[in-house]
Amino acid sequence: DSRRLLQWSQAMGGWDKLANRASMTWRNLPDERKTPGSDAEWLALAAEFPTLIKRPVMVRSGVPVALGFSEEKYSELVG
Repeated sequence: DSRRLLQWSQAMGGWDKLANRASMTWRNLPDERKTPGSDAEWLALAAEFPTLIKRPVMVRSGVPVALGFSEEKYSELVG
């Protein structure tokens, strides 16, 4: 939901960290849509193109602690 994405964005240090800019979806966006200027614009993009959010998102106590898959990172976090 929008509230969760906004919390994740804030916790991870901004939309630039949460957005999957390596995805084909991102690459196929028109250039003018690749510079959202507000949370509302980012949320609209995420609603229209859910694959723009990096996956998986590892969450602990409601806060994301890792984005995207990295075996090394997940091993560190899970033990």
